[in-house]
Amino acid sequence: MVSRTFIVLILLCLIGCSDKDDKNKNGINTYVIVYDFESNSYRLEKRIIPSLKKPTDLSTYVAKFYYKKPHKNHHKYEDPVKLNLARGSSNLYIPEDIQTLNVVSAYYQYDRLYNHHKKLGLLSYADWPKQVNIEATKSRFKDNASHNPIDNYTNYYPFNKDRLPPHLNPGIIAHEEVHNVFFKQVYEMGGDESTYNCLHALVDFTKNFKCQNDYQAASIKPAVVAHNYTVYRAFEEGLADFSGYLFSGNPDFFFASRGNYMLTRLYNRQVKNYLVMGRLPSQDELEKVVNDRVGITRKNQNRLNNTSSVSSFPKDKLDILMQQVSNTDLLGVSYTLAGEISSAMNMLAEHVVVPNSHKHLDQHEYLFVYLVSRLKKLRSSYNVTVQASKNESLGSEGYSTPNIEAQRVEYGSFFRIRVGFAHLFNLLIGSDLLNPSMCFELRKMFVVSEVHRECL
Repeated sequence: MVSRTFIVLILLCLIGCSDKDDKNKNGINTYVIVYDFESNSYRLEKRIIPSLKKPTDLSTYVAKFYYKKPHKNHHKYEDPVKLNLARGSSNLYIPEDIQTLNVVSAYYQYDRLYNHHKKLGLLSYADWPKQVNIEATKSRFKDNASHNPIDNYTNYYPFNKDRLPPHLNPGIIAHEEVHNVFFKQVYEMGGDESTYNCLHALVDFTKNFKCQNDYQAASIKPAVVAHNYTVYRAFEEGLADFSGYLFSGNPDFFFASRGNYMLTRLYNRQVKNYLVMGRLPSQDELEKVVNDRVGITRKNQNRLNNTSSVSSFPKDKLDILMQQVSNTDLLGVSYTLAGEISSAMNMLAEHVVVPNSHKHLDQHEYLFVYLVSRLKKLRSSYNVTVQASKNESLGSEGYSTPNIEAQRVEYGSFFRIRVGFAHLFNLLIGSDLLNPSMCFELRKMFVVSEVHRECL
């Protein structure tokens, strides 16, 4: 809940706030809490919320808000949020309790996000309305939020009263909802969730590498999946951070809510105009890092050590960042690299030439639109079906699977062929976006062998 300070704020505002928007022609005019990142302070302001037509509930074409009780299943909702807005003079609706002020302020940010995506032309790239859990089940998560892209709901967890609640942080809201965009454009395959679920099962190295939905990963190379999951997850998180920066206007929006050294400083999750590592790791360099983190040993490790791209990389920076991460899971590696990805996007945006058809967007907005509109290019060929045999050896790279029953497994090259960050950027950045200054930046970001061929 929002602290009692807001009671004082709203009472003061009722007495002294100016009345700029007297009429309610295009939505409900009410008070909302707005956070000012520059002054690190809250303001109580009157805003018209165009999509909110009824003063009694938060269920619209933009979002549906719910409360969830702790004893309920993770994905089940109950208790749709009911508002307590009283109509005052000049069609101004007054929140009659702190709970209403809290949730209507969160909804206001979702209304803004909807219109932001409408301006960008990206509404069709995600699911609307959003499903939002404003008081998620208490768990190990605090001062945080999470998104389940399969069921399209976002949880906002209990927060430290001294910091900006995540559901009032426009950067975190935009960040979380990009996960739904990425899922729909990259992982979702006509409603088949097996690939997405399988990635999460495999990356945790669960027993027998068993995937959800009764899929068995008998002929999937777990080391390749671990590598690609790390790359894709880092790219997804980086794109989400970049989106949060665009929507909030603050490159360090996480810190206002998290204030968490592990996330905001150790993982370097600010959107910067430089790369901490100097450049992004090559595919071979990242393969070694991932393998070391999960304890996988290649038979031919010496080949990697003798690769020129590895020896030329500023390994000390990468090693220091990897060693600082206290846990050894791949998610930690992805988070560490996500800050580099968002910063790379920020740097590339400075070299974008916005076409006349999109002059209503700035350089950063246009790059974000461009990348999102091409995300489907990151899909692998998912239509390959193979017959896995019991105790099948994975052969060429020295990996083998546990003893599990034979299954027919549908999978694509995501499970068999490693990719790197340069591969993803080269797929997404077309010749129509390239220009001499952007090519110059790309040549600094990647090893020569991985630079976009049109920039060589």
